Amino acid sequence: MRTLILTPLLAALAACASSTRGPSESPEAALVPATAWTIGDSQGLELLSAVIQKDTRQPLGREEPAALVLRDFLQRTGVDVQLLSLGPGRASVFAEVRGGAPAGAPPILLLSHLDTHPATAEAWPQDAGPHSAAILKDALWGRGVLDGKGLAVMHALILAVLADAKTKLQRPILMLAAAGGLEAGTPGLAQALQMRPVLGNATVVLTKGGGSWINLLGDGRVAHTIANSERGFARVRLTAALREDESASRESAAVRRLNAALSEVLAAIDAPRLTRPTLDTLEFASVGTYFPKSLVMRSTPLARIFMLPDLITRPTTLPLVTDAIEVSFVGTNRSGGQLTPDRAWAILQCRLLPGSTPGGLRSRLRGLIRDPDVHVTVEDGASWSSSVLSPEVAAAVSAHARIRTERDQVILPIMSPDPSGGRALRELGARVYGLSPYVLQTEDWARIKGRNERLPLEDFRRGLRSLTRIVVQLAKQ
Repeated sequence: MRTLILTPLLAALAACASSTRGPSESPEAALVPATAWTIGDSQGLELLSAVIQKDTRQPLGREEPAALVLRDFLQRTGVDVQLLSLGPGRASVFAEVRGGAPAGAPPILLLSHLDTHPATAEAWPQDAGPHSAAILKDALWGRGVLDGKGLAVMHALILAVLADAKTKLQRPILMLAAAGGLEAGTPGLAQALQMRPVLGNATVVLTKGGGSWINLLGDGRVAHTIANSERGFARVRLTAALREDESASRESAAVRRLNAALSEVLAAIDAPRLTRPTLDTLEFASVGTYFPKSLVMRSTPLARIFMLPDLITRPTTLPLVTDAIEVSFVGTNRSGGQLTPDRAWAILQCRLLPGSTPGGLRSRLRGLIRDPDVHVTVEDGASWSSSVLSPEVAAAVSAHARIRTERDQVILPIMSPDPSGGRALRELGARVYGLSPYVLQTEDWARIKGRNERLPLEDFRRGLRSLTRIVVQLAKQ
């Protein structure tokens, strides 16, 4: 059984809970004067629309047009900004606001990405396609508004607001909207670290992940989540080649054997399990929860019996307790003028809980695939990584992320289901936190990678104010 004694951070958050139960405005709102929101209110929606209209879908990326929109906006508002080229048609945006911070003060980095998940226009409403930036039902529709480009725009607006207000800071604020943020190895971040070494001096990084989830744990509360860890990942290639004893003139045996291997892999169901970061999430959630549920949340054996079955049923919490394997690409090759493929291959994108490793995954896949001539290769991968949850970050979120119309709210650390690029920065000593300023519901989870991704206009306005105040509070410390 885990300890039933509250840690100092848990005790502090228990005290913060009282400040997140009422509709009153936070006294820390004075961190940013009311007049400072003019830029965000007058230009924010236009900027978001312009960025969404640029097609930056993977696998091609093509982020430069969106990067140019952000660069031009930041230049007009007096922010020091530069474009970092990643090759033809691809670029990242680097910007900085110092706010009079002392020389040598460790910066805060706002990290986002400009590439988006794929989207098929035919699957979206006719009047609200993935790059339409259409405004329907008081929301802006488009691929990337919730994952990637929406946060990049939010970060640019924060820098513009602070530069315009001439906000005094104790720590400079850096921004990187990276190309290739969804790709293995996050090439835009890797390149930016080489071109702008100051990024490696950041001790606090705020990036995607987290968010304010309504009824995340089925207890009716709003959970303001801070992603202080992220699942591991692996990019795996399965390859089936035509054997010498197989004829290339009939239906491709290579394709048939690859399909059989994929069926064996995808049919295997891993047993869900509770790992350290999710046990921590439950322990934090026990604050403000009545007995006996509070005991269940803080006891590992009881959580396995009573909480795990419920976590499996929710799409928002399923990634906290399972590894995941998705087929992202399938291809074939022909050689020697053959009519049928003599080689077939597939790329698997895998997400790994703590305790699972890329090497261990390869061994497991090799055991599932009965055909010894289907080759399994791990092309890239890394294990789970985490940062200790900072009391300063938790206090800033508690002060500024709450929803005025909701009474029962809680601050939770959580594990991000997808890589954020934070792993490389953690290795340089930074504490990395996923902090999306949006209010999300269960159906939003499928929209991020599916269709009909949209962001309510009021949520965009509220989120800009919330995240700006969080950043300023951290930068003034």
